Formats: sequence, structure tokens, C-alpha cells
Amino acid sequence: MKNLNQVCRMGKVRRTLPIVLAFTLVHAISTVNGFGGGAPNGVCKTMLPGHGSSPQTGPNPYKVEISKSSLMGQEVMDITISSKTGSDDFVGFLLQVRKPGDNNKAYGSFNEVIENDLGQTLECFDIANSGVTHKNNKPKKSITVQWTAPNDEDAEYEILYSVVKSYNEYWTHHTHEQKLVVKRDPNAAAPPAGGLISASDELLKRWREVYGGCGDNKGCFGMPNKCIENFDASSDNPTVCKMMVTWEKKGSENRYQLTANMRSQNGYVAVGFSDDDKMGKDSVVGCGGSGQTPTIMRYINPSSYDPNEVHKAAPKLGIEDIDKAYTDGNLFCSFRQDNHKINDIEFDVDKPHYLLLAIGSSHSDGGLHQHSDKGPSPQTIVITDNIIIGASPNTWLVQLHGGLMVIAWLLCASTGMFVARYYKQTHVEVMPCGKAFWFSLHVFCMASTAFLTICGSIIILIKKKGLYFTDVHQYLGVIVVGLAICQVFIAFLRPHPNTPKRPLFNWVHWGIGNSAHIVGITCIGFAVELSLADLKRFGNDENTWVWILLGLVLFHVLMHVIMSVHTLWSDKQMSEGQNKKRAMVPGPMKPSGASSEAPGTVFRDFMLGLYLLIMAAGAITLVALIAWPKKKEEDPTA
Repeated sequence: MKNLNQVCRMGKVRRTLPIVLAFTLVHAISTVNGFGGGAPNGVCKTMLPGHGSSPQTGPNPYKVEISKSSLMGQEVMDITISSKTGSDDFVGFLLQVRKPGDNNKAYGSFNEVIENDLGQTLECFDIANSGVTHKNNKPKKSITVQWTAPNDEDAEYEILYSVVKSYNEYWTHHTHEQKLVVKRDPNAAAPPAGGLISASDELLKRWREVYGGCGDNKGCFGMPNKCIENFDASSDNPTVCKMMVTWEKKGSENRYQLTANMRSQNGYVAVGFSDDDKMGKDSVVGCGGSGQTPTIMRYINPSSYDPNEVHKAAPKLGIEDIDKAYTDGNLFCSFRQDNHKINDIEFDVDKPHYLLLAIGSSHSDGGLHQHSDKGPSPQTIVITDNIIIGASPNTWLVQLHGGLMVIAWLLCASTGMFVARYYKQTHVEVMPCGKAFWFSLHVFCMASTAFLTICGSIIILIKKKGLYFTDVHQYLGVIVVGLAICQVFIAFLRPHPNTPKRPLFNWVHWGIGNSAHIVGITCIGFAVELSLADLKRFGNDENTWVWILLGLVLFHVLMHVIMSVHTLWSDKQMSEGQNKKRAMVPGPMKPSGASSEAPGTVFRDFMLGLYLLIMAAGAITLVALIAWPKKKEEDPTA
């Protein structure tokens, strides 16, 4: 029994040991995170470091001292963080000025030039230089920064700060005991706000080139949100993005441009190409360095991602420089990029991928260090997506393409095939242009289908600037266009009735026509997955489009069942004719052998009217969903 207990205890140890080791490993990994290179913009509201542990609740050993407490608007003051005893060094800090009770905005601006290069400014709440943090995790005795008071109104402000002594020992969200009283100065000149720049002619020219064509002949993604929409090309002091990437398919070239409002020559802007919206195992292109001539190089986020560094790997793999410059505090880097594979990471410009934008204040030949700000694109893109991410895209050509295809295949093709199958002995005395009623309506519907399909195809080729296969919709689209064109040519080769080749023609015509119809409807269904179409935005159910389309397909099938039963009944009522059960035989419906009007004309007229009404209403609804204005999204930065 004793031995048995020992075995049991040993078994428990073996089962428990992996759990303990796993916990220890996770804890060890978590302790290397945090923000050694300074707090990112994302923690401005909480002012909490990413250390996983809780802040200290005991007395704060650090203090804030100010050079004055009463200021005029735009007046500058010193703010110093230091140890109360002079013996407690600190490695990190975060400092802001807010109004009492206002946790959603920081006020005033900090000077970007900080003593001994120990600090860097932040863009808290999308306001440039509204926060300040450390630049490295070296021990500091004290640090002094300069703050410029806002000049909007007479108001009181308070200084909020967090200080980090060590990884597990920090004090957060403390408030300086003395309020700042700011009086508005009516004689002070208004400074440029946020992303406004005092631009030289060369800088204005570069910015207009970058923003020109966004959403039309190239795609653009910038931060903060809606900064591209807010750019005014006619202004001498335009509001610009803090960082931005553009992409364009120009002939056989895949062109990209990275830009950033850096305010420091020793910084970088980078874009990662990822299959998800998170960093790790991504191919990256970074641009930066020190001096007037930046460098463009390939980097990699390994699968075991180190938040403090992105490693250089095959510096020029798949990229070719076009232009690079540092102009008046702004970084511009253009390059060509081809498909490539790096460290088992494959990148294809034609496959949907996320863009990961980042900027940082430290760049070296060996890698890109901790970013000061970053953000993923909210959706995937391919090289031919000429859209403005985060803005209302210019998609009228896409909407026109979609509308034409819906009308072509849901309304025209469906109606033309419906009439040809069930209405050959309806209104036989009506002969438009000397042709049978059913034949005239069938030709009109199918010719309209082919015409609208070709027009829709040309429109989307113009929009996408060529033919690219990135998903099922494109493959099916090419197939349906080919079948439609083939069907037109076959129709012109139609043999006369009662000739030996007529049955073969009927089967080929029926087979191609039905195949094209099925592929066309399926292609419309797959449009719901396209980001440019944006068909997932209606109601609470993202599949509204699919449900409407499915309802129309089921209605179409039901009407065929009803009309097949009616045709069987009608044929049996007629004394002439040999093929009494033709409506139940798969394939093209054989002639009845009768030339007179079939019984049930009123019923067939009613059913045709009902069919046209429902299919037209469904097609119009889907076209309306395509053209419906996109719902205004909440600004995530608000």
C-alpha cells in the first residue's frame, strides 16, 4: 500500500509538473513585454504599462515640480519628474495634462526636444505632442520637459503622471496637487494644430503627389482615422496623416509608397504584410535611418515575435527603390515589390492580406526597434483594390458592374429561359416582327443578358485595370462571360426545325444556357465576400444578400415545378400532339406536335406576370442593396 501511495503521488507530480512549467514559462514570457522604448499612444487613456502586474498602492516616492502654475495661452513652462528622496531612480514615465474629470482628451503640447534625448512625445487621443514618455529603460534621476499651454479658453488643468521604477514596481495615474490656471491670450498667434504643417513648396508638391489618386487609381491607408479624407490639396497648410501607405498596379509593376510625419531624422515608417491583423510571421518593408537619405529594406517579424525588434532579413528581397527623401520633417519612400518568399513566409500581391503600419523613433541597420505607434488595416486588400481604407470608397463602377450582372442573370436570363420552356403554345396568334410571341420575348431577354454581361465585364476590367484572379467570384465571372458569348454564337448557327441536327442543337443550347445561368447566379452569391462590394452591412444579419438571393432561386424552382405540372395537364387536354409527358422529361422540352393554342392561357399569363413581378422586385432589391449608401461608422479614435 505504501508503494502504491508513492506511485500515485509520483503520478500526480508528473501530471502537475507540465502545468507548473507551462505557467512558469508564460509568466517568464510576460515579464519581457512592457514598453522599454516608451509607452505607445494606445495607453494614454489608462496610463498603465503593459506589465501584467498591479500598480503600487503605497506612497508614491516620486514627485512632479512645475516652474509656474499660472500661465497665458501659448506660454511655456517646465515640468520635472524626480525622486522625493533623490535616491529612487526610475526607468519609465508617462505624462499628460488634462482638464479635471476629462479622461478623453489631453491638452497643450510638449516640446519634442527633451534633455539628453531621454524622452519622446506621444499623440494621445490623436493630438500631436499631447503626451510625453521615456525613450529607453535606462535608470533616470530626473527629467524635465517643456509644456506649451493651449490658447482656446480660460480654464484649469491638472498634470497626470505614471512612473515605473522596475518591471513589477510602478505608480500610475497620479495627479499633481497644484492645478494649472491658463488665461487665454487674445494677442497670441494661433499655432498649427494636430497634423497641420507649415509646408514648403517642395513638401506641398510631394504631399499632393502622395494623396492624389487615392481611391481612383491607387489604394491608400493612413492613420489617424480619416486623415486621408481630411487632406485638402488646395491648402498651403494641409492636415496630413501621421503615417500612410499607398499601393498601385501600374502595368506589370506593383508600386508602394510609405510616408510619415516624423519630426526626427532618426526614425522609421514600416508596413507589414500579414494574413491576419496581428504582428508575427510577417514580411515587412521599412524605411528610415539617420540623415537626409533614408534606406528602404526588407525585414521580418518572426513567428516568435519580439515586440522590441523587427529583424532585418534579405534586405532587398523582392523590392526595388524608386524614390526616398526626408523633406522638412517628413519621410517619403517609394518602391516596387514583387511576390517573394522569406523564412517560409510567402507574400503574393494578388492574395488578400492585411497591412500593418508602424512608426518608431529608433532605426538601425540591424532592425526596427519598438514602435511608438501602430495600427492594422481593418480589412484585407490586394494590389488592385483602389480604395481608401477607413473612408467611403469610390465604388460606383463596382456598383454599376454588380447592378448590371444582377439584372442580366436574375431577371433577363431567368425570364428568357422560363418563357422558352413553357410559352411556345401561348398567344400563338401574336407574331411580333413575324416571329412567335415566345421567341421574340426569349431573344430579347437573352440578347439583353449577353449585352449587359459584356458591359458589366468591361466596366469591372476598367475599374480593376486588368484581369486578376484573387477569389472564386473572378473565376466564375470569367466562366459565365465565356459561356454567354459562346451561347450567342451557337444561337446564330441554329438549324431549322425538323432537320437532323436540330436535336443536337437543342441539347447543346439547353446545356450551355443552363450552365451559364447556374454559374451566373452562383457568381452573384459569391459577391458577398468581396470587400469592395461591401454587401455584409445590412441589418443585423450579415447574410441578408444571400437570403434574398436564395429566396429568389427557390421561387424560380417552385415556378418551374408548377409550370411543368400545368404543361403536363395542358398536353393531356389537347387531342393533337404526341409528346404528352414531355414536361416531365429532363433536358430541352420536346415540341408538343400541336400548333394550336394550348388550354390554360389565362393561368399561364397570370403565372408569367407573377414570375416577372417577383423576379423584378428581387433584382431591384439586390441592386438597391448594391447602391445603398454605406452606413456611417463610428470613429474608433473618438
